[in-house]
Amino acid sequence: MNTNTTEIKPNYSRIAYFLIALFTISLFLIGSFMYFDGDPQTRPGAALNIIYSIIPLIIVICIHQFVYREPLLRSVEVGDPYSIWSLIPIFGVPAFTLLCLVGAQLYPNIMVDTENYLIFKQYEIFLSNEFTITTEALLRKSGVPSILFNLVQAIILGLSINLIFSFSEEMGWRGFMLRELSPLGFTKCVFIIGGIWALWYAPLIWMNTQNLNYVLINTFYFMLLSPIYIALKYLSKSLIAVSLMHSMLSAFASFSMLSYQKTAYFMNPFFQLSILFLVLFNISIWAYHFFILPNGIQLFVYEDEETKRANRSKERINLLKLPKNNLK
Repeated sequence: MNTNTTEIKPNYSRIAYFLIALFTISLFLIGSFMYFDGDPQTRPGAALNIIYSIIPLIIVICIHQFVYREPLLRSVEVGDPYSIWSLIPIFGVPAFTLLCLVGAQLYPNIMVDTENYLIFKQYEIFLSNEFTITTEALLRKSGVPSILFNLVQAIILGLSINLIFSFSEEMGWRGFMLRELSPLGFTKCVFIIGGIWALWYAPLIWMNTQNLNYVLINTFYFMLLSPIYIALKYLSKSLIAVSLMHSMLSAFASFSMLSYQKTAYFMNPFFQLSILFLVLFNISIWAYHFFILPNGIQLFVYEDEETKRANRSKERINLLKLPKNNLK
């Protein structure tokens, strides 16, 4: 170990700025909405869900530009946008979704809906009844299979509008937070970032569902996604790839509405199968980390300006201490 350099540690003051601002703004917005008896199933409720996802980006911009006066690119790694890792979310998530739908049909008393166009369920708050009826009638008359239409619209959504909001959110979690916590290593980053991410989402999920079970289930879901997102960031060296994965999973989540049970209520089979596959992915990632890679997944550790200055000072002092013959 080189004793002439300062050990790189997480910059907890930067992390504190981010988390205090994030939770203060988020809880204020949700608290205000609920205090005035806001209905999450209305347009203002949908708008709040959208605004919620861009809060991390706004805070990261403020920290970089106004607190530390440094480039915003500090939290962004673009990497190679055409690498294989950027293509995995585009092709992998649709395949994953179809696999879950096919598997759902193996459940007893399960029907897979092949008639409905999901876009009208997803955006019914914003669409008038007249527009929905007219457009759906035109689609049925055209003979376009609903499953094909749903697949194409989810891909388009995942590569466009959803990607904007997913990138805004990932700027905070797998961008800013991962960069600042990277000296702690892969395992700690997975649990710390995943846990805080789930905690941040909990009030929003509660506002939308008023159901503690949904909050707990989604917390478990976020903890399963955390190692996948961070491992993808490690492999791709790109925040774009992680944002694509986040965006595509969000776009295809609506496919859970296509599988349902006609008798007793229980957890959606599509969601059950997605959890099962995510658990298998997690097992693969942890096996790769602990047993395949000699030193495990090594996150790239960034030096902050204070550490850089300390290391430069030590280098200058060490140079001054060297005999003059060694400087020639």
